[in-house]
Amino acid sequence: MKRIIIDYFDLPSKVLELLKLKNPNGFKDNLVTQLDDDKKQVVGIVLKTRHKNYFIKMSSTEAQYIIKEDSDYNGLGNLKDHIRDNYQNNYDLEYDDDDDDDDDDGINNF
Repeated sequence: MKRIIIDYFDLPSKVLELLKLKNPNGFKDNLVTQLDDDKKQVVGIVLKTRHKNYFIKMSSTEAQYIIKEDSDYNGLGNLKDHIRDNYQNNYDLEYDDDDDDDDDDGINNF
């Protein structure tokens, strides 16, 4: 399984849409802290697809700002129904929704 660490703003559009489908209520509550290759803690969100695991870097402040400014989300920070339906119709949902591998302390080695 290929692992990719990437900044939110550098995501390909398909991956971004899958991320939104998996996180229809925003990103802030799903942020985790992981260790990068240099053993430094980085904050972000995990997205698992069939062939790749993404660690998408974003801070808590960025997560809130992104949702506030993204027109795909409504004023309450939820993915708009018609956007969700459109994404679901366009893509085979290629993510693994099993989050059982999270460590109790919220720190994982990616």
